[in-house]
Amino acid sequence: MKKTLFALILGFFLLHESPVRAGGNYLPCSLCQRDCRSDAGENWQQCYQEKCKDACPFLPAKSFTSEPRISPKSIEAVRLGETTATGIPIESTWKAHIYRFARENSIHPSWGIAHSERNYQTTQKIAQEEGILVDSDVLFAAAFLHDVGGLAAFAKKGVDHAVRSVEVIEPLLMSWGFPMQKWPEVKEMILGHSYYGRKPHSRAALAFRDADILDFLGNIGVARILALTGEPSFFDGTLQPTVKTLNSFAQTMASECSLKACEKLAGPRQKEVREFLDKLSAYTFSDKAL
Repeated sequence: MKKTLFALILGFFLLHESPVRAGGNYLPCSLCQRDCRSDAGENWQQCYQEKCKDACPFLPAKSFTSEPRISPKSIEAVRLGETTATGIPIESTWKAHIYRFARENSIHPSWGIAHSERNYQTTQKIAQEEGILVDSDVLFAAAFLHDVGGLAAFAKKGVDHAVRSVEVIEPLLMSWGFPMQKWPEVKEMILGHSYYGRKPHSRAALAFRDADILDFLGNIGVARILALTGEPSFFDGTLQPTVKTLNSFAQTMASECSLKACEKLAGPRQKEVREFLDKLSAYTFSDKAL
């Protein structure tokens, strides 16, 4: 009886303790243990001791990141009643947790927190045009956390970033007090957001996917792809890999839209990319000096 009571109390504590703290990136012990069981099999306990002791709440996750990049502004507390950079209201404690987590961890020019803001607002725009009712709680969680699994601190080799995002954020949302009855909708949005993946079923999730697609087009799409020039998968000392990607997106990305509102918005953006590429080609002697 005493053992059972102790286990319940311990479980309650682990569930409600904060997995994020200013000054470093953090993962809950349960997630790290799950990874160890998957990676090390019967030797998972040794993996847990070596890897997870630095990844539990209130301890820096040294195994996942070297130096956390946190600006003084990002570690300020997020208060209820505030809004995000684009005016999205933060009216609940769990939204404050998400937004602070995103400011501290989603630091990337192509799929960081600014991309999350745009996805939220563009989804709302598409939904309004299509007459789709989107739960703002679901959209907030999905928008600000959908690319977490692609960040170096949380990525896992061989696991798609959307799948990894779901693995990482489910225990975080639970610990922050997110209404978990809405988790299936958040999960659908995240797993279905990638243009190269399987389309989700609900129209709300399709609107979110279309918003993510649109962010690869237009001048913002050009800026995002060029920002990847120094990334390992694009770097060869020239602009050729990123320009090749832009050419591919200019030709095919608009066709990935699922909803009419996305197609309408994609046309002008597709034109912007093509105009940029035409001028770039002229400036680089028919792409010979990229």
